[in-house]
Amino acid sequence: MSSMQPPRGAVLLNSREMEDMEEQNVTPRLAPNLPPWIIPLVLLCSFFVLLLLRPPWAGMNIAANAVTQRWSQQGSQKSNHTDERPATPQCVNCDPCPGQGECLELVDEFFRTAPKGSLGLYRTYQRPLEGGDCPQCDLSKDFEALRKRCDVYDNAMAVIYLTKRGQTDAAQQILDIFLHLLYPTDFTNIYPEELYRGLPSGRTLTLLAASYECDTDVTAGTYQEPQVVDGAVDSGNNAWVAIAFAHFAAATGKGCYRTAAEDILRAISIAGSCADELDGYLARLPPNRGNQRAVEHNIDIYALAGMLGQWKLQERAGRFVQSMYGKNQDYPQAYNVGTVGSQRCGPTSTAEDGIPADGQFWNVLAHAEPDPDRVGKSVSWLIYSDSIWEYDKDFLSKLDPAPMLHGVRFTSKGFGIQWEETAGAVIALSHFLAFRSEGSEDSFKEQLQRRLTASLLSLRTLLKTYGAVPASVRGGNGEAYNAHNPYSPYPGGSDTGMRFPYLRMIHVASTAWTGLALMSRTTATDPVWSGANPMQLSGRLPADDFYCLPQQQEPDSSITDKACMWK
Repeated sequence: MSSMQPPRGAVLLNSREMEDMEEQNVTPRLAPNLPPWIIPLVLLCSFFVLLLLRPPWAGMNIAANAVTQRWSQQGSQKSNHTDERPATPQCVNCDPCPGQGECLELVDEFFRTAPKGSLGLYRTYQRPLEGGDCPQCDLSKDFEALRKRCDVYDNAMAVIYLTKRGQTDAAQQILDIFLHLLYPTDFTNIYPEELYRGLPSGRTLTLLAASYECDTDVTAGTYQEPQVVDGAVDSGNNAWVAIAFAHFAAATGKGCYRTAAEDILRAISIAGSCADELDGYLARLPPNRGNQRAVEHNIDIYALAGMLGQWKLQERAGRFVQSMYGKNQDYPQAYNVGTVGSQRCGPTSTAEDGIPADGQFWNVLAHAEPDPDRVGKSVSWLIYSDSIWEYDKDFLSKLDPAPMLHGVRFTSKGFGIQWEETAGAVIALSHFLAFRSEGSEDSFKEQLQRRLTASLLSLRTLLKTYGAVPASVRGGNGEAYNAHNPYSPYPGGSDTGMRFPYLRMIHVASTAWTGLALMSRTTATDPVWSGANPMQLSGRLPADDFYCLPQQQEPDSSITDKACMWK
């Protein structure tokens, strides 16, 4: 909201005009038979009257009373938001897949048949769903652009799911492509700051870009179009790839994949370590390095370092995560999004993007916060507050009646459910209830169970309806999103609150996370399987091995431990 300035009346004279009139012996005439102070007084009174009459939400994006008003106006069947919002968390008119075996078979079938690009990675977005009946509802143009994306994070989540399901051949195919993109055999046109030496394997490594073009031939160290869709090198994405390597190594006993995970962690620490009082690691690494630190990325690194027994590196990540507790004054029991600044490892906490859902639920999964009081307060805020939770009516599903689904927003500033985040929340809350809620009040456990049950039923309903899980059930395309009307029947997907949406398309990460959530627990009466937690390792890692890594000549120069790593 912009600050208000008192209006300047056109009849008022400024100091320069007064001086000119004095030089010309002209006396300004305000009004006959009125004292000169009366007009300023009238203008001032008018200003305050306007303030009183001004609608309370004018000049603001969305205020609380405007939200209430718009909720009441969205009563039609074709609306994600309706006045049917349940008083307590529940999934209304849901039709879920019946049990764990049937549900997981749907996820298995999805990954057996999901299209890959010629690169060999899963396409992040598999197919568009119906976008609605409006001029800005056709998703074909958006899908044509998005189908080119092969995101490393989504493929890492697919590897973890496939590994947990015993489908290790399919998982290894993806990991071997990652190895090809991590270890260059030709250093031509790769800048030294993108090369990492001094690693456990003795090899030279380049970290992964966020997303590759699915149908091109890509070599390690490539970060530019046309081979790359998103050239950002994020520490969190690379940490998730390393987590996938670690899970696979523990499940198969193939130590070479453990070595790859260790190499990635060491490279992140070389390029991204921060040495101020907050510690932690940068979110964005070379070639397009940034100054920001993100709580989510540091949770990812915390989990990875713990799997590999790198306790000092884990402590560095943990200190940053813990320092973010209560840093957003609007949410004193939550973990803030991170820090920014004009220099490396900027120290200023930012509230611009709200509270991230993954920064809360993944924290529970990774056990990055050792203080049980903070954890309890954070989970209590998560289950009782509506800041993160949302209801979406999937009226485009053609089910009659349309299901009213319950799930998690991407951030507290978002609109609409993001289903990858919801599945992660289900695993986190299931594990907290089963393993860390001893001594909690019954009312607390009951509220947590209500959130869990409603979210599980919603995920199972999506899985039965579509054979996979979309990123969002909200209609509308990218143009609809750019209109910025989240209360429209077709708002352009789920708004993350971070200046981009997730559209109504079948999504690899959402489906993989849902599979893990249903392995953890499918119904409210199922026992919780701890092995479904992707941020904790089940099983022991084998010894290091190097057979799967390529032979290399050493490059002329690179980033090295001695030059860049904070001790």
